[in-house]
Amino acid sequence: MSKFKHTPEEARELWATSLESGKREQATGLLCDDGKYCCLGDLIEVFAENERPLTDSEGRLLIREGDLSCFQDIQEWVGLCNNDARYYGGNDGLVRRNDGILGKEKHTFRQISAIIRSNPQGLFVEETDDTEEN
Repeated sequence: MSKFKHTPEEARELWATSLESGKREQATGLLCDDGKYCCLGDLIEVFAENERPLTDSEGRLLIREGDLSCFQDIQEWVGLCNNDARYYGGNDGLVRRNDGILGKEKHTFRQISAIIRSNPQGLFVEETDDTEEN
């Protein structure tokens, strides 16, 4: 039995759809800042809405600066290969596109959603045929 309600493919679609929805305003530099989110901050919210809440004892969402290193379940849920959404051997990534850093053009959430759906090499864990289902 899976520990998640959704497969990685379903989780990616939920994330891509959320980015396209306009539900959250885009931010750069932080997962969440003053009610605005980077693409990974949006992923954390999508996980909290569709899998289980990630809140402290006062009901505040536990979003930290930086990356998903403290959110391994979320990384596993969506199937990210690494905690800052790099792909193409680490030469590109969703965070770089979200923030417009390291020589990458800043992308809108809609553009990032298209990248997610295109499944660039190295962004997501490759599915294997020998996966056991319980």
